[in-house]
Amino acid sequence: MPCADRRKCQVDADCSSGACESERCAAPTASDGRANGGETDVDCGGGDAPACSDGERCAYHRDCTSGVCIGNVCRAPTCTDGTQNGQETGIDCGGACPVACE
Repeated sequence: MPCADRRKCQVDADCSSGACESERCAAPTASDGRANGGETDVDCGGGDAPACSDGERCAYHRDCTSGVCIGNVCRAPTCTDGTQNGQETGIDCGGACPVACE
């Protein structure tokens, strides 16, 4: 069973946080180089971490800087992704999209 924060450890797997630093289990942070603490990818997405870039793992649209999470991967916004993002003025319409918003 993994150990709690500040307990002795030798490898990341020894800790419930997944972070063993200087032989002690460390609390997860959004800058520890690991996908932990509710993050969806390394130091991004979920919890208090910043949003992830395109190509990184996600669980929700809010996990991505693009605002698009499809198949648990952040994607670049398109005019057919079912989300208002990019320069759109509505869902998949307006802005650079060929379809005008009603």
